[in-house]
Amino acid sequence: MAPPDSRPGRDLGLSPTGDLGSSPIRLLEELGVKPGNDMQHSRMADLSLFPPDNFFEQAEILVTKASPIVLGKVVPHLEDYPGRWNPGGFMVFPLGIHHVLGSLRLHVYPEGMPRNTPQGPNIHNHAWHLFSNVLVGSYTDTLYALEPSGRTTDPEAIYPGSGLLRVFETRRNPGGQDRLTTDGTIVRPVPLVNRQASAGQVHTIEADIVYHLPTVSPEQLTATLVLDSHAFAVSTQVLLDSASLQIDRTRVTVDPSSVLLVKAQMMKAQVLK
Repeated sequence: MAPPDSRPGRDLGLSPTGDLGSSPIRLLEELGVKPGNDMQHSRMADLSLFPPDNFFEQAEILVTKASPIVLGKVVPHLEDYPGRWNPGGFMVFPLGIHHVLGSLRLHVYPEGMPRNTPQGPNIHNHAWHLFSNVLVGSYTDTLYALEPSGRTTDPEAIYPGSGLLRVFETRRNPGGQDRLTTDGTIVRPVPLVNRQASAGQVHTIEADIVYHLPTVSPEQLTATLVLDSHAFAVSTQVLLDSASLQIDRTRVTVDPSSVLLVKAQMMKAQVLK
């Protein structure tokens, strides 16, 4: 996969969006975003060819142009975009793929709706760069450093109050099926910084080295437009207090009634802005 190029004049398909009276698919295609999704992050690229700052610069151009399209054309018809619950407690609606930059997605943390998902939310990293523009509400998370604490499969090694967690490798499979496995590696996560980005602001996550935990309040609606780069590794890491060495996890499809509720929340939030 060729890397993004920030040289002046480089054509990444980021043409003017034109008339918002056009269909969302057509408008996003004018930005180089074609229909499709990569929910398993199976599209791979060479990390050395994608310097983070270079990717984030190009991602900001694309996401800035796509944001009014998503708010004005996608959200009113959100039921046309099948989504799944992420283990982090938010809905993911794939919007298309840019052949150079990666996958465009709408992430929604609904207001007043249970967000607990199996084995989540938990501290984790990403195998891809992530650029996010906050469309509605306020996004918050905490970044962590990891202190190595040995390796053991002894289920008694992690106990309440120990502050220790086991490192699991996550592999994503078709149909929203994840398999999490561990070799017994144990770490102590140490909070580094709490971040906040309000509507109109952005946040980024660099592949591999950044571990974080979203902390958006369940009583608050937040929606972000996210561009994930292509993946640089086949698995990511998540920190759990589980004694099991293997966990099978399902990313549940968002049911139609929840989609309609979230759509109503987002449209009301835009009217009140």
